[in-house]
Amino acid sequence: MLNIIWPLFLIISFVYAIFNGRLEQVNTSVFEGTKSAVELCITLLGTMCLWNGIMKIACKTSIVKKLTKVLTPIMKKLFPDIKRQDKVHEEISMNIIANIMGLGNAATPLGLKAMKSMQKVNNDKNAFLVKLANEFNSPIQSIIGFAQGMLDGLGGKVSEKQEKYINIIKKHSSELLYFFNKLVELSQSEGNLIANDEKYFDIVSVLDSIVKANKHLFSDKAVNINFEVLDDLKKTVYQRETEFKLMMQNLIESLMREIDMGNVYVTLADADEDFLTSRNLPVNSSLLITVSSNNITILETELETLFNPYATIEKANKRTISRALALGTVANIAKDMGGVIWAEILPMKGLVFNIVIPREKNA
Repeated sequence: MLNIIWPLFLIISFVYAIFNGRLEQVNTSVFEGTKSAVELCITLLGTMCLWNGIMKIACKTSIVKKLTKVLTPIMKKLFPDIKRQDKVHEEISMNIIANIMGLGNAATPLGLKAMKSMQKVNNDKNAFLVKLANEFNSPIQSIIGFAQGMLDGLGGKVSEKQEKYINIIKKHSSELLYFFNKLVELSQSEGNLIANDEKYFDIVSVLDSIVKANKHLFSDKAVNINFEVLDDLKKTVYQRETEFKLMMQNLIESLMREIDMGNVYVTLADADEDFLTSRNLPVNSSLLITVSSNNITILETELETLFNPYATIEKANKRTISRALALGTVANIAKDMGGVIWAEILPMKGLVFNIVIPREKNA
């Protein structure tokens, strides 16, 4: 669809410029835009080549080991429960070095790899990260707030160029905040640090409020969220409400972030005995929640690691890491609620997430 919309916009723009005698301004804008794009690409390419080359050289020599020794006192303060382990310390050092050098793209996968190693030697990792969450969130939120204030004219009128850079700062700060929040939520779900509030609640009402919240959150997108309750469903369940809300928010939000237009379908129904038996699931009073969209392109091979954020390290990029963190939290919570989640690709439906949870936590 976008292959049709964008060329159509361009054609309309040129036709409008011709009839209004503004073709010269269009030509000037085109050349200035391409010039700026080329200059930016050359600048970034040179910088990235330089620092990535330095990082590669550091990995092949003893520089990393020497820097690890220098950072050891800091490591002992930050990670007192980790005993002397060269591999873990080296991976953490590489992440710190990459951040110091400003290599954000290199620092992210290195950080995740270090976390994977720390999982084996530090049982309190998750609690430690959650406790520090507010210390990280506050300065990032301040940056976003100040950026918006500048755009609103708080410090006086800004030029077009200044506005452009402030918007970039705001955008990347918001992405960093989202990424860190997903990381904290994953840690909470892995360390069983989410509030255990088992109680009776209306699952239809709760799910409907989550759907409406996401409609508002992504109101700038041409995406419809369709919520349907099948059969004569009994609304009351005895489960962990806070966990359920977090699980469904992460699942719906991860799909909404993937698409710019189309539909997301959310359905709630009773899981009948035949369905549970066919999936080799315990036959008890359970609910089936499906969330799907046929506007997402994903490979069959990706389904195996869709809920495993650590499996994305080797092929990491911003989109897949954030999605994997959110879906990792979803899978952990589904398991904690006594349920199960899986994804499949179906004809006409596209990517479909299926969640089966018991009506009662201990059922």
